[in-house]
Formats: sequence, structure tokens, C-alpha cells
Amino acid sequence: MTTITTRATILVKYEASQAAASIIAQATGPARHAARVEATLAAATQWLLANSEHVDQSAMPHNLAWLLILELHGVGGPLNAGGKDASTSRILKSLGKGRWQASDGAAYRAAALAALTSVSTGRITLAPLENGSVQVSLGDDTDVVHATLEPWFARSLAIRGILATAEETLADWSAHLGAEGMDVQLVGDPIAWGAVVDTCEQEINSRSCCAP
Repeated sequence: MTTITTRATILVKYEASQAAASIIAQATGPARHAARVEATLAAATQWLLANSEHVDQSAMPHNLAWLLILELHGVGGPLNAGGKDASTSRILKSLGKGRWQASDGAAYRAAALAALTSVSTGRITLAPLENGSVQVSLGDDTDVVHATLEPWFARSLAIRGILATAEETLADWSAHLGAEGMDVQLVGDPIAWGAVVDTCEQEINSRSCCAP
């Protein structure tokens, strides 16, 4: 994995000159961002390969997008619907300090958003299926992923899907994940998203560890 020289390291190295430290840190910012994007894509791919029992290898780009969306949307918050009020937990804990609210959280969030954009240049659409899977559309390219890939985070996203598609609650819960920085649209209906929640809960109940 790419070794990333942090801003803090540069500031310490050149602490004898505040001007030098600041200028070098600014000049190397784009390279650090590019390295974090590369590290994010590598960590996500490695995570998918390590959990290959839940991954259709023919749909790797769609699984990669699904994983990054779950990572960015988060788990917890009101009604456990993730989003901007989600907890600091992450799936890719090996990156940086491993928490969104850590000092490097914003930088790694920007990297994850850039990584997601690199997977699909158009809007991403997520549609629940009655069997508890999710159809991921990357522009015009569509495939199905298993919600059980990371069931805790997928459950939060599916709860968001219920709230964003039910006529009683859709006014308060946007189906577009723009508030989280993603051009991702949730479609479908509360019943189908409920099936995804049920599938995730069945998977969670079958596991004895690994809750975020």
C-alpha cells in the first residue's frame, strides 16, 4: 500500500521555519490526496477479496461502489439511518486513524468520495430487490450486490431507504445522498427496502462478532 507522508510529518520536519513548513505542506497537498485515493481503492479491493463469499466477482465495480457508499453513509445516528449524523465508525479501519472524526477523517472522506467518483462518472442508483439484494446502477451499467457484504452498514442504508421512500417520511429524509457528498439516488419502495433490512438482520444474528 502507498506510504503517505502526512501534513503533520512535514510540519515537524520543517518546524524551524514556519514559512517553509507551510509552503511545502501546501505544495504536496494534491500528492497526499492522490495517495489517499489510491490507498482507499486498494483497501476497499482488499476488503472485498477478504470477504469474497459475499461478492460476485463479475460485479466487482458494483461491489466496490456499494462498499464505498456504505463507508461514506455510515452506521448509527437517528433511527440508525446513518447519514450526516452517523457515528464515527468506518469499515476500512486500516486507513489513517480509522475513524471519521479523527484528525485525518476529513482528508480520508475526501479520498473516499474521489474513489467512488472514479468507479462511476455518472449518478449511482441503488434499488432494493425483494430477495434482500440491492441493484447498483453505475450510469447505464447495472448489476446486483449482496446487502450482507457488510450487514450493519447496509442495514443503516436500507433504513434510510425506507424513510426516503415512504410517503409519511420522505419529506424529512432525502433519497439523494448529496448531504453526504455522494451523487447517489435511492429508489424503490419501503417494502423492498424492508426486505433488505430483514436480510441484514438475519446475517447479523448469524454472526457472533464484528459489529462496528
